[in-house]
Formats: sequence, structure tokens, C-alpha cells
Amino acid sequence: MLEPGYEGDSELTFALQSEFHKGFPLENFRPLLMSGNLHTQAAAAFLVAEISPRLSFNMNCVVAEIADLLDSKIAGIRFDAIEALLGCTTPADGAILGGVMLRLDDEHAGVRWRVTQFIALRNAGSYGSRWKMPPRFARNRRSRSF
Repeated sequence: MLEPGYEGDSELTFALQSEFHKGFPLENFRPLLMSGNLHTQAAAAFLVAEISPRLSFNMNCVVAEIADLLDSKIAGIRFDAIEALLGCTTPADGAILGGVMLRLDDEHAGVRWRVTQFIALRNAGSYGSRWKMPPRFARNRRSRSF
């Protein structure tokens, strides 16, 4: 995947995904995420999006590299980066979360949709208790009627 002429290979991508599920170190994503080859970046973004919900906090070792993909010229890479960040960011990742929010202004409707899903899932606490509101705030939010 790191070869300069790499043009994508789904068999290789899925084989690599299998290795990460077996415990291959997640730090090994770093060179793939930082590659100058868009096919490699796309494969890496897809992999981290697929793996992130299952391994969540373990992906923190490459969260900055994933966040860098938010500026990719390929909409699919930006989409997958947002998906991956959903599973591996915490409230302490303020600058990265701000970068995700800026994608609400993305030129591609699918990327904008992914950001709205990111917000909705975070607010619902769907990705773990680290994002849930403290009970006193959640109670106040439910008691309001508009």
C-alpha cells in the first residue's frame, strides 16, 4: 500500500483489516494515513472508519493523523475520517472536534450529512459514556418544552 504506484486493492485492504482485528499494532496506520498517495489514504481512512467503533480509544494513537484527512481533496476520505473520529475522539480533543464541525460547510453533501450524524450520535451518547451529559444537565434538557 505504501508503494508509489499503489492504485487500490480491496483484497489487500481487507487482509490488512483482518490483521488489525487480530492485534496488529494500530500505530502501523500512521504511514498509511500520512501517505501522499490518495489511494493509500482512501484505504487507510476506510480501515480506520471500520475499525474505530470496535477499538475506539485504542485509535487515539493516530487521532491527529486521522484528523489531517479532514482536509483531503477527496470527499470519501473526509467522510471516512469523520466516521473514524466519531469512535476515537474524546471531549479533550477540542481542536479536532472543531475541525469536524467546520465540515458542516463542506462542498459535498455526504460529508455534511456525516457531520450531522457525528453530532447526533455524540449527543445521544451512542459512542460511550465519555460523551454523555452529566445527569443534572440531561434532566434539565428533557424537561424543557418548546
